[in-house]
Amino acid sequence: MKEGQKKKTRSSYEPRVFDDENAWYFNGSIPQNGSLQAARRQTDWVGFIFQNFNLIGEMSVFENVELPLVYRDIPSAERKTMVREALERVEMDHRENHLPSQLSGGQQQRVAVARALAGKPRVLLADEPTGNLDSKNGEAVMALLTELNQQGSTVCIVTHNEEYNAIVKRVVYLFDGRIVDEKTNR
Repeated sequence: MKEGQKKKTRSSYEPRVFDDENAWYFNGSIPQNGSLQAARRQTDWVGFIFQNFNLIGEMSVFENVELPLVYRDIPSAERKTMVREALERVEMDHRENHLPSQLSGGQQQRVAVARALAGKPRVLLADEPTGNLDSKNGEAVMALLTELNQQGSTVCIVTHNEEYNAIVKRVVYLFDGRIVDEKTNR
C-alpha cells in the first residue's frame, strides 16, 4: 500500500455473527439448532488484536486480559492462570495492576496481544499488531504470532510493514477491498 493511502480493514470492526434469513452462522457453518447462543459459542475460538487496543480504561491490565475469558464462562482459577501466562509471554506481568492510562502505547499494545493470546484462539485476526511497538517488541510479538501459527492456529495479520512478508506463509494484497495480488512463501 502506498504511503498516504487510507486502509480500512474488516478486523477493525466489531466481530459479528450474521443472520441470513433467520439462520445464524459463523465461519460458514450453521449451528444445529440455528440459535444465536449456539453461534456465539462458535466465536469462542477467535481472538482479536485491534490497532487501537480497545482496552477498558477503568479496568486493570489483568482485568482487561481476563474479560473475554469471563464471557466464555471459564472457571476463575483457570482464568487467572491463563491471564498470568499470557501476560508473561508479552512481558507485562509486572504491570498487571496498572490501568491502561498508566502504560505507554507499546505496553498497551502488548496487553492487547496478551488478551488475544490468553484464550488460545484457533483463529487470530490482528490489525497492525506491531504498529505501536519498537522494533524489539515488534519482533517479539511477531515471534509469538509465528509460534501460535506453528501450534496450529490460523493467524491473519493486516499490516503495512512489508518486512513481515518474508516470515508469513501467504501474503494477500488488497486495494479498495479487492484482492489485487497474492503470493505464497514456503
